[in-house]
Amino acid sequence: MTDVRRYQLIALLAAVLALTVAFVRPQETNAPTNTNTGENNNTTLNTNTVVNQNVNESPLDGLEFTVADLPDANSDLQFRMRLMASWAAELVEDGATIRFFDPRDETLTLLRVTTYPETTFVPPANMVGAATSATVDGQPAQQYTVTSATDEGQTQVVFDARRANSPSLVTRFIFDTSVSTATAMEIMSTVFLSR
Repeated sequence: MTDVRRYQLIALLAAVLALTVAFVRPQETNAPTNTNTGENNNTTLNTNTVVNQNVNESPLDGLEFTVADLPDANSDLQFRMRLMASWAAELVEDGATIRFFDPRDETLTLLRVTTYPETTFVPPANMVGAATSATVDGQPAQQYTVTSATDEGQTQVVFDARRANSPSLVTRFIFDTSVSTATAMEIMSTVFLSR
């Protein structure tokens, strides 16, 4: 190879590299940011809040939440999932419950996740109709429709799931009545329960 060809090849590679760097940017993330402790010693995980998003926006376009983001959580709460970018998470005082909410209305709990010790699925007392078999993270689960304790006449979706490595623990996902069944199912499709 002649010196001229070698320099032309080096110049061409440098140009390709420069164009690649100029046009291919690292993917931005909406990962959770800082953790704060509130007046009740609740740990709140703040996310990059996106204004004017609907409660039923797609979680597939949102952020990945993992319990490791809340270091004071009970060790039985082990999961990760995709959520809407506008949601935030808060560890409830008992350390065994995580509350997800929209920071624009912190009084509305969109999803509560808790774990309880049980070797079988125990349907909620306010269940409407029969339980539906489901799968969460490849493991057997149950889906329930329950009457809301706070919104009379409204129903909400509840999922019970079990990790393969903890057969004596059930993780319960309780969605608010404002979250559609389709959105709840879409979120549950992103849940990963294994440690």
